[in-house]
Amino acid sequence: MRRLGGYTALVGNRRFLVFWVGRTISSLVDAVFRIALLLMATESSSSPLVLGAIVGSQTMVGIVLGPIAGVFADRHSRKQLLVIGELLKLLPLLLLMSSFSVNSLIVAAVITTIGGSVLAPARASLVPDLAGEAQYLAAASLNELATSIVHLLGPLLSGLLTGKFGIKLVLAVIAGIRLLVLVTLALLGPLPAVVKRKDVQQTSFWLQLRAGLAAITHNRTIVMVVAVLLPVTIAVGALNVIQVDYVRNVLQVDAKQFGLVESLMAAGVLVTTFLLGLYGQRLNQAKLLFNSVILTGAVTSVFLLSPSLYFVYCWALL
Repeated sequence: MRRLGGYTALVGNRRFLVFWVGRTISSLVDAVFRIALLLMATESSSSPLVLGAIVGSQTMVGIVLGPIAGVFADRHSRKQLLVIGELLKLLPLLLLMSSFSVNSLIVAAVITTIGGSVLAPARASLVPDLAGEAQYLAAASLNELATSIVHLLGPLLSGLLTGKFGIKLVLAVIAGIRLLVLVTLALLGPLPAVVKRKDVQQTSFWLQLRAGLAAITHNRTIVMVVAVLLPVTIAVGALNVIQVDYVRNVLQVDAKQFGLVESLMAAGVLVTTFLLGLYGQRLNQAKLLFNSVILTGAVTSVFLLSPSLYFVYCWALL
């Protein structure tokens, strides 16, 4: 056990392990469902507008509900929020199993995003309570490790299952796993109560929300980061829509190949993150950014001029 280092205490923490297993399983089916949703969108319509509507609706809901959900997590039972979030993610599965249309896909995407917005702050606030301050860093690292593995395996698993068994059976399996996650929440037992600060107890919900937003807007660093990230996020979202549409509708790749493309993209992010952490301080940041853009543009140009499945894999990885 000593070989586990900082993770030793976490291995003996049953409640944290149950929470972590439930969170990891939930994140895995999230990744599987995300790919299944994109596959259903490209099968229901060849128009990229459908993909854009799904991705855009998810982004807008996340932006609006993110701050509100954070305030709720500061005031209400985290266990109730976890249950509500998982139930909200279960509803779209039942909807899509009974109705398969463009409108139902958009509604499912929105409800799923609402569930994710409820779950995220509740999960984040529970980690220090369940793991303890001494093991918080190890717990956070374990969560990040699980997230990375999920992003790597989820798309590939989704493509394989969808290609072999079909969308509806995959949705049914995901729904069953969601119910299993709800069981893990029951096994957690009573969770630590939210310790409300005095200012939170004396402040209404909307006043607290306004105060939090005001603090953010008056912080120059945060405003600059948001100003930079917002157009980048929009550009990345647009590129993802174009990529999915091109790969599925132009190159006509099947579900298995599409899942592999998405997994290779996650693998590229993992490798890049590792290398940046290892050598980032030795490299010139401006040159690194410039060379990355040139390399991405070159690979994309070759891919568009001579599209083939192998170039798709190389493009996704890079």
